[in-house]
Amino acid sequence: MANNRTDGSRPADKPVRADDRADKNRKAKKAALLTGGVVIRVILIAALVVFVVTAASAAYRFGYSVFSRRGVDQEPGRDVLVIVTDRMSTGDVARMLEEKGVIDSALVLRVQKFIYGTKIYPGTYTVNTSMSGQKILRVLASGAPLPSESTSSAETVPASTAPAGK
Repeated sequence: MANNRTDGSRPADKPVRADDRADKNRKAKKAALLTGGVVIRVILIAALVVFVVTAASAAYRFGYSVFSRRGVDQEPGRDVLVIVTDRMSTGDVARMLEEKGVIDSALVLRVQKFIYGTKIYPGTYTVNTSMSGQKILRVLASGAPLPSESTSSAETVPASTAPAGK
């Protein structure tokens, strides 16, 4: 009987050599490594896609809130008394407004102040929860000192009552 098999199998009477087994083991390990590498790459790409989509969504929401023309509440909202002192930083004012429920985010107001180039002046203000961040900043900038207030008191005293030598 001739051992001419077309299916590639060994005849039962021919023993399997150790080299053949080692070769099969190497091929199986290589296939497993290739499959594992592909799976890891697919997982990494999927995680990267999820991260990019999440980051893009957060960036859009932040950008929308910076340029939004809506307030925390709908009209008529509620009036809130705000006192800004000369020792308060922009962050202090923004946190106070956030704590009082006038704005949603102190960070957004700080970015708006930077973008619009607004200066916040000390004073007592009434703001409304239906106001946008830009309107609130306009109110806080309305307390700007008049040119005569920014000069020294000696310069504002009438010439007839000014101290001698001035």
